[in-house]
Amino acid sequence: MSQRFATLSHYIAHELQRSLETNRYTLFLVLENERDKGKFVAEFSALGTGLEPFLETPPTFESFKRAFLSETGNE
Repeated sequence: MSQRFATLSHYIAHELQRSLETNRYTLFLVLENERDKGKFVAEFSALGTGLEPFLETPPTFESFKRAFLSETGNE
C-alpha cells in the first residue's frame, strides 16, 4: 500500500488508525497542499489500493487541518 500511495501526485505520508470502540479504521493521507486534493482523489480512485474487498462502503475524502500537536513531555 505504501508504495502505491508514493506514486500519487502530492503525496507526503499516510497513517492508519483503528477505533478502540468499533471495528472502524481511518486512513489519513498527508498531501503537499489541499488545492490538489481533486487530482489526488482521481488518481487514488483509478489506482485501486487492494483494500476494496475489506471496505463496507466506498472511501470518502475529507480535508483536515491540524489544530494542535503536542510535544513529548509538554502535554
